[in-house]
Amino acid sequence: MKLTQKQICAMQKSNSESNQATRKAIKDAFLVLLKEHDYQKIRITEIINHAHVSRSAFYHNYKTKQDIMIDMFHDAFLDICSRTGADMRFNWETIFSYAKANEWKIRLLIKAGLQQHFLKSMNEAGPGNYHASLWNGMIYNAILHYAESGFPDPAEAAQQVHAALLDIAGYIR
Repeated sequence: MKLTQKQICAMQKSNSESNQATRKAIKDAFLVLLKEHDYQKIRITEIINHAHVSRSAFYHNYKTKQDIMIDMFHDAFLDICSRTGADMRFNWETIFSYAKANEWKIRLLIKAGLQQHFLKSMNEAGPGNYHASLWNGMIYNAILHYAESGFPDPAEAAQQVHAALLDIAGYIR
């Protein structure tokens, strides 16, 4: 029996949707486990059991727990980028609003000592030039400072960053 192009496309779409669902289940299970246990104590078997996926499905998508984290950071970075535009102050407020909405996840990642992987994911997702690296570093450090400050009002934090950037621009000129 020969498959048509339409049937092949449907199968590929189905496989892609299945892989996305599996990845989501694994990431969700991992976050639940991070709430309950230290990162180092979580085992792949626990993630598989909580996600209700097979071991082969896990290893088809990820090699390590760290790979799950990197995927989560990548998703977060792309989500933030999709919400930003040309208005710098609005962008900072968007970034801080996103961080505030995901406060519990950020706290878990900091507690697990994995925050440095966020910067790595940002740099890998970007164009890989000095300009992007500079902005990624600023965003990363601003989010960490925002978390250390107790996740204050996003608009106030954005105003502080915007003012600091204007000060820096004045200093450079």
